[in-house]
Amino acid sequence: MLPVFDSMFILQDGAGVVDALRESFNAFAREAALQAPRLLAALLVFAAFLVLALVVRRVVKAAVGRAPMALRIRLLVVRLAFFSVLTLGIVAFLGVATGASVGRLFTGFGLLSVGLGFALKSPLENMFSGILTILFSPFRIGDEIEVNGYAGRVETISIHDTILRTFDGKRIAIPNAEVYLNAITNQTAYPDRRYDVLVGIHYDDDLRKALEIARHVLAETEGVRSLPQPLVLVGELGESSVNLILRFWSDPTMQNQFRIVSEVTANVKLAFDEAGITIPFPIRTLHIPKEDEKAAGELRVRTIVENGGKGDRETTGP
Repeated sequence: MLPVFDSMFILQDGAGVVDALRESFNAFAREAALQAPRLLAALLVFAAFLVLALVVRRVVKAAVGRAPMALRIRLLVVRLAFFSVLTLGIVAFLGVATGASVGRLFTGFGLLSVGLGFALKSPLENMFSGILTILFSPFRIGDEIEVNGYAGRVETISIHDTILRTFDGKRIAIPNAEVYLNAITNQTAYPDRRYDVLVGIHYDDDLRKALEIARHVLAETEGVRSLPQPLVLVGELGESSVNLILRFWSDPTMQNQFRIVSEVTANVKLAFDEAGITIPFPIRTLHIPKEDEKAAGELRVRTIVENGGKGDRETTGP
């Protein structure tokens, strides 16, 4: 008999669960039916605000398009206008859907924003840094910059990050907080950039002649600006050469930097060769006092001379 009673209790419990579920569903359906008009009205209000936000974005875009401001500022103004209206639409939707007052909603939003501020610290920091970068514009799209060890051409400045294309063809996305909080070197902020090329000549060569040849090379090399005037300076008296500094201004881009420095270096080398001016190898002169001549006689000097790729030949001497 016990199994029969157990089965009856199980059936009764199962029927109770089904009845409870049916009652819960009926209550939910009744509540949904009561709230449906309010929810539908809230959706209509949000849809109206969404349409309004799109209209405002188009109007603001047309208005700022005629204003004398940079493209990135225009984009920022358009986005702020759109999301401001959309935020009001979300507040209105919640107000109509829940029946809460506007004051309570804004209080709730305030508390929610504090919590989100802690939870989304990095994304918000990047967003506000992006806005400040766009507003104060330390660089523009197309500039060549260096920031926090990264260097390249700016391709995109968004709210969240800055995209660089490095000079060897890589794509780097740098968070805006990292960009804004570090020193930025803008290589192309100005139309000209100064370059220095170092050249050494032999002490026995005619210094004035070498200076004149170097000036002529700078004047004849394409891409060297005539203003500011190029300079050829005596930099220092080195151990084995008189070192000249060829100082000039040219286009600031990295591509031009490699080209112009290479051309000036090659042209001055060819001009010095043609004029018989020597660019010496490092030379070290050893002076030995007479009282040490005996020791000098025991000194062995070894010179390694390349032998046409067939190995090295050693020569020794006192």
